Amino acid sequence: MTPLAPFKGMMRSILLLLLVVSSPTRGSLSVNIDDVGGTTTVNVSGHMNDNALYFARVSFVNSPGGDAGMLPSQGILQAGPQNGAGNQGDFYRITGPSNFGSAVVTYYSGYRGREQTIAIRGSEGRLFLDNTAQVFTTTQITNVYPGKSIAALGLTPGIYTWWTDGGIGRPTDSITLVIGVPLAPVVSAVPSTISVQLSWTIPQNNGSPITGYQVQYRLPGGTFQPVPFSGTGTSTTVSGLNPSTNYEFGVTAVNARGPGQLGTVQTSTLPLPTPSGPSAPSNITVTPGISSVAVGFTASTGAAPISYTAACLSSSPTSIIALTGPASPIVLTSAIAGAAYSCNVDATNTSGTTAGLPTSYTVIPTYDAPQVTAAPGLASAILYWTSIAGATGYQVQYRLQGAGSWTPSSFTGTGTTTTINNLIPGSLYEFSVAGQNNVPYTGPQGLATAGK
Repeated sequence: MTPLAPFKGMMRSILLLLLVVSSPTRGSLSVNIDDVGGTTTVNVSGHMNDNALYFARVSFVNSPGGDAGMLPSQGILQAGPQNGAGNQGDFYRITGPSNFGSAVVTYYSGYRGREQTIAIRGSEGRLFLDNTAQVFTTTQITNVYPGKSIAALGLTPGIYTWWTDGGIGRPTDSITLVIGVPLAPVVSAVPSTISVQLSWTIPQNNGSPITGYQVQYRLPGGTFQPVPFSGTGTSTTVSGLNPSTNYEFGVTAVNARGPGQLGTVQTSTLPLPTPSGPSAPSNITVTPGISSVAVGFTASTGAAPISYTAACLSSSPTSIIALTGPASPIVLTSAIAGAAYSCNVDATNTSGTTAGLPTSYTVIPTYDAPQVTAAPGLASAILYWTSIAGATGYQVQYRLQGAGSWTPSSFTGTGTTTTINNLIPGSLYEFSVAGQNNVPYTGPQGLATAGK
């Protein structure tokens, strides 16, 4: 080993370290084409790494270094690094779609016999974006084609992306071309334990109105799953998620030309709170009575003693009735006849209070006693009664006057008259009619007496 060998090894290590530290980040160039009112506008923006993407050529009217009047379908999009001599050689490998319109061709070939290049051009040759911008850092260029639509220019709406291999020690850069479909919306997320509230901005539609949105989500690195969504609203809730989990959400605007760019956001759902009281009461039921509500439930588990508070809310008119008890059911009085109540039950012990899930609304009956009259016959009686609003049927009964039990008649329906046959001639009878509904509930009785 020579005396200089260790220093040579050290120099190689330092050089390698410098190459790693100074490696550039991935760059990208974006080309957006829209048409509004029959006029097409092309906007170019983005960042490219020097020597990773050497230049980009897109056909523009009166662009520096190009011919006036050329159309996008007649131009060229070309990328690659410059060679040591400073000219447009030594292109690295580039991959991507083969065309983006009826009059456009993508070809991969050597430039001056060098490696592959991407060039998208038509029959009228190539057009330089800027002949002096040999190394892009940032660029923003806008050109307009008055009176020419995207279709008239021979362009096919969609999203097209090309990738270039920047070579050893250089990142993979990209060129993205968006034609006539919406740009990416800006998506925001508000998480809870098992759901995330998404909202997004209305993106540029690129000349065709937005007709809807595609919403999806996934675990990072996984496959996107669709979220049911319809309409042109700009918010939705994604439910059924796992607590304390990181998710990625995506929203794509759609117009008549197709789906646009994907806008994404990542967020983590919140952890479940640490239980501090008894378990929640379950299987909560509501049974209406005469100006009352009986609230039933399955008891909670937890440290005894556990007390339960049943509370019922009426939306119209607004009122709340509540009562605390040791077990199910809890009967709340002073309910408003005709009002609809939603009820819930809280379980409480020395560690805290836990609420159950509110029930759907249940209507308290409003029935009064019908007015009943009876016209006696030889062995029968014809009954008449006033109708009760909201009744879905009537309970009709009869008995000998002074007898203990009632005999139900065969009457059904919502009519207000019936005939009771097979009575004992010369006997006094009592008749009872009460309104019913589907809860089930039977209202107050209306009484009448008849006989000979």
